[in-house]
Amino acid sequence: MPPLARSRHARGEARPDSTGRLVLGLRPRVELEPADDDIYLLVSDDDTPSSLAARAWPSLRIPANRDPARPLGFSPAELWWVVLDLLELDDPLVPLPAGKRVRLPSADRVQREVLT
Repeated sequence: MPPLARSRHARGEARPDSTGRLVLGLRPRVELEPADDDIYLLVSDDDTPSSLAARAWPSLRIPANRDPARPLGFSPAELWWVVLDLLELDDPLVPLPAGKRVRLPSADRVQREVLT
């Protein structure tokens, strides 16, 4: 089964292994040039990639893609991987630098250029 459209692996490659099962390969990082509608946030002591995503894109609703376990879709906090990519970080568990000002794309741009 290929990854769902909202998954961080949707842009990666799924290849059959030696048994014919699909396995996920590497995925390219999300890279977006600065734009006029970007959002700037100041990182707080307790911020995580998930909390930054939730603060930056509170109105963004990710479709459930026919997942019966989540009929209302997914929350913006589940786009933590977009924040990591844009901040060029690899580990979601490493604390973010408090006091740093970060640039994130608008919710419209995330919907248009990352999730589709």
